[in-house]
Amino acid sequence: MTIEQRPSGSWRIKVVHGKTADGKRATTYRTLPKTATRAEAELVEAELQIEVGTSGGDAFTPLGNAVVHYISTLEHTRAPKTNHEYRGLVRRWIHTHPIGAMPLRRIRTSDLDHHYRTMLKSVGPTTVRRTHSLITSTFKWANRQDWLTNHNPASNVSSIPKQRSKVVAASPENWRAALENADAIRPGLRALILVLGNTGMRKSEAIALQWRHVDIHADRVVIRVETALSDVGGVFVKGTKTHAERTNVAGAEVADALRSMRDGQRHACHEQGLEFSNVGFVWSRGGYGLVPWRPDTTTKWLAKAGVKAGQMRHMVATQLLAAGVPPNDVAQVLGHASTKMLFDTYAEATDSAAMRAADVMSRLK
Repeated sequence: MTIEQRPSGSWRIKVVHGKTADGKRATTYRTLPKTATRAEAELVEAELQIEVGTSGGDAFTPLGNAVVHYISTLEHTRAPKTNHEYRGLVRRWIHTHPIGAMPLRRIRTSDLDHHYRTMLKSVGPTTVRRTHSLITSTFKWANRQDWLTNHNPASNVSSIPKQRSKVVAASPENWRAALENADAIRPGLRALILVLGNTGMRKSEAIALQWRHVDIHADRVVIRVETALSDVGGVFVKGTKTHAERTNVAGAEVADALRSMRDGQRHACHEQGLEFSNVGFVWSRGGYGLVPWRPDTTTKWLAKAGVKAGQMRHMVATQLLAAGVPPNDVAQVLGHASTKMLFDTYAEATDSAAMRAADVMSRLK
């Protein structure tokens, strides 16, 4: 295993793993640009060792390498986006810091406390807590692999402050303003904003919709939310975030917009000699239903219109709660895994609803 920096400044990582059929050494290489740091090159080396099967471990394994090894054992059980986020945590907050180079057996609780205090100077408590959770799980895993014996300094770290993120919801006025020029930015964008602002669907769920999911009636539309779109490791359709299906209903305005889009897609397919398909994507590149909009590109189009998908989702939630819709029903509309998540996310809105309920009860004689 070698890491060398070439005269051009780029990095070359080499891992030798056994021999080929003709007796030569089997070698795998990776190249990083000159903008990469040595710590990043060492992380790639650790990932490459795992990939080719030469990575072993013991109590002297650096924490950064151990975490990489641990998350690699779980990649097949987690969504690609989750794996991508974990790798980002390792790169930014473990492997490129002194704690990442320390051998597992030499790490003490005080070392982790110092690392978390350093992190809190740059990021919020949520990121620190996620990093701590990952390190804790890595030590537990290393103990199960017999790399360590009853050594988990992460179990006794000082309390990490909790942080409740403030929900930023689009106002109905801003949402309506975004509708005005949406189709001038991208045909079909107005319909997407209507759907998101009426149902609270996640952006990834909306752009994964196929016509088979949409039942359009004269005064309403019924949408079955069964899939979502991911752009981590390539664009592909997957299950929803909670792996559960649900049904959303929207009114005549949304029904009219989707009916117009369906008619337009039928016409576009006819013009090109294609057959309109019920499994075609509602929002598709080219307008033929074949290739869905990319999540990252959709985010840029929404930003040009002056709104964010998450803020529209928050708008739906806060408006429903403010109108007195029971939290259980709101959680079902949004596709939350539990009402606890709803209360944690929209504490201010649910507190207001509780206050209104208390006012009503106080007036009873």
